[in-house]
Order: sequence, then C-alpha cells, then structure tokens
Amino acid sequence: MRWYLWFVIPMVRADGPDITRSAAGHVALEMPLLLPSALLPEAGVRWEAVDERSARVRLMIGREELVPVISVAPDGRLERVEMMRWDPDGMNGIPDYVRWVGDGFAEERTFAGHTIPTVVRVTKKADTPQADAFFAAVIESAQYR
Repeated sequence: MRWYLWFVIPMVRADGPDITRSAAGHVALEMPLLLPSALLPEAGVRWEAVDERSARVRLMIGREELVPVISVAPDGRLERVEMMRWDPDGMNGIPDYVRWVGDGFAEERTFAGHTIPTVVRVTKKADTPQADAFFAAVIESAQYR
C-alpha cells in the first residue's frame, strides 16, 4: 500500500498479510459500486439469494473468499453493500473482521454502459459505537477501458 499527497509526497507505505487481506476487502466492496460487470458468474462469482431484494456474492480475490451482501431498491437501483472486511486494527486494536457498509446511493448515472452510484458513503465498523463514516464521494465522471 502506498499513499501519496498530490501524487508526489509519500505519506503511507505498508505491506504484509494484513494489508493484503484488507486490500482484497477494499476491492470486493468497490466492485458492486464501480465495476458491477466484474460480478458476473463468468468471472467465477457465485450468487445466493438472501431475500427478494438482497443477494450474497461469493468471490475470490487473491486467497481471500469475500462475501458482500448487495441490496437493491424495488426499481433495481443499488441500495446497500455490506461485508465483513479484514481490519488490521480490528475493534480493539486486535486484527479482526469488522462490518463495512456502503450506502447513501442517492443518485446514479451511466458511464460507458456501466450504471453506478454517483453519491457514495462507506462506513467502517458499521452498526457499532465505533462506527466511522470512513469515506464519502460524489462521482462526477468515470472512464472504463
């Protein structure tokens, strides 16, 4: 993992099994939001109905099996993505899986044939007193190549 300020100044450098597991979870959470076509059965993804508006998606990223639950509104719009994701800090400073939730998908647009939410909110440690509104964004454009 490498984070840069203004693409120039290195801010974070980390690696190891905890970072790899966490990164796999990051990818699994982003797939339904930004690249839904990556969740087709042809890509090795297995879908299981939870109820009439939710499905559990089983996918492998590296050596990690990840299982996001995707919920849609009655009109088919993405409503919520939730998943247990590896967190090197866990709930009490001990590495463990914690619940991450993506929701707040108030709007969506289609870019190059992919309809995605353009308002996104992701909460770490969701549904706990330690819940952290970890990420929020408005997507103005997207390019698919």
